[in-house]
Amino acid sequence: MLGVPYRRFVIELERGREIAFLERLRNSTQIRSWLCWRRRPPQIRFEGTVSDVGFRLVPMIKGRNTYLPCIRGKILSKNGSAVVDVRMTLHPIAALFMLAFVGWGEYLAITKEGALNLPFLGMFIVLHVGLYFIGFLPEAKKAEQWLRSNSTADSLDIERA
Repeated sequence: MLGVPYRRFVIELERGREIAFLERLRNSTQIRSWLCWRRRPPQIRFEGTVSDVGFRLVPMIKGRNTYLPCIRGKILSKNGSAVVDVRMTLHPIAALFMLAFVGWGEYLAITKEGALNLPFLGMFIVLHVGLYFIGFLPEAKKAEQWLRSNSTADSLDIERA
């Protein structure tokens, strides 16, 4: 979708390393719970699900951030190795909320003034771009760095030892 934050990258793993990678990811992931009153253990970095063929995660942070990336990854076999295809985007509900916000504002402007409210639309675009750089991009970079650092042969060998 045009205007929705999006990042994509690929991690290459040696054949057989995908099991250790997914196990490490499982150990750092908590199943989503709606009533989470307890403190999370320090090794938990994500909330979501991890299966044998991929994962769907959201980083866990302190506070609130509507622009947190939803991380989806698929494990693909390719020429004797495994490839993790990772895509990060804004949560669909957050994108719908943004569209509803700007749509409702423009609807009110059209019914009241009979024309689009361009200053409101401009402010919304500036807000959206600002929140991308403040909310989405830093968390996406942290998640990508963690996934890449935990997919190297050395980090996966440490787990086996």
